[in-house]
Amino acid sequence: MIQVMEAWIIADADAVASYYGQRFLKSALPAAADLEGVEKARIENALARATAKTQKKEYRKIRDAAALLKAIDQ
Repeated sequence: MIQVMEAWIIADADAVASYYGQRFLKSALPAAADLEGVEKARIENALARATAKTQKKEYRKIRDAAALLKAIDQ
């Protein structure tokens, strides 16, 4: 079972990269092959690192999650 909603988001790293634009650090995200077993803290930290230097700044659930969930490849 998935640990946290953000695992769905980072499963489509290309959509996240498109949303955040330049300076998104895709390599900071865990591999999409086994996201169900990745603990919440690791996913949240990875997403924070990947987005920290973008124009939109660090990922914020309230601000970003709805748009990202619409953008991911379901």
